[in-house]
Amino acid sequence: ERVLRSLSIVRPLALPRTPKCIFVSRNHPSVIRGRKITNEAEVVEALNRTILAATGAPLVYVQFESMTYFDQIRLASTAHIMFSPHGGGVAQCIWMAPGSVMVEFVAPVGKTLLNMYRAMCGKSRVAHIGFVAEPDPADKTQQLANPRLFSNMVVPVSTLLAAAQRALVHYREKSGRGVDAAS
Repeated sequence: ERVLRSLSIVRPLALPRTPKCIFVSRNHPSVIRGRKITNEAEVVEALNRTILAATGAPLVYVQFESMTYFDQIRLASTAHIMFSPHGGGVAQCIWMAPGSVMVEFVAPVGKTLLNMYRAMCGKSRVAHIGFVAEPDPADKTQQLANPRLFSNMVVPVSTLLAAAQRALVHYREKSGRGVDAAS
């Protein structure tokens, strides 16, 4: 909280009725390979429909590579549900309000990495929901120096939407809106 105040960022004391949901992409042109989502357009479209129907607000799509670190902190401090492939974007959970939710997904070669940010989220009182995505078939033809860092993934839409529903239920419980609230 001290760091946020030093940056003139003040979070409300209570979670708002409508969560701000953010999708962090690694499909920025500066990212040549590694933790990219090969079916990202399909994933973002389905997730946006789900979030919009559940909250009345659209999903916010970001690429942290195109933002200053200060802007990343500012954005993360206003996020209530964040969806991100494994990587530094998940560490932004430290700026999220207690009661918020981080949904993290990893390529199969990195399945042991899911616990890496779970503890960080917990210390920040941010719920962590993680799942293992499917391998990118193109990775089989690549000579990857470090597969855990450089493998891409296919995110199963149904798995992500199930995680989104869990995140929304958690958020509703923490924001005092109840599990059955529709909006």
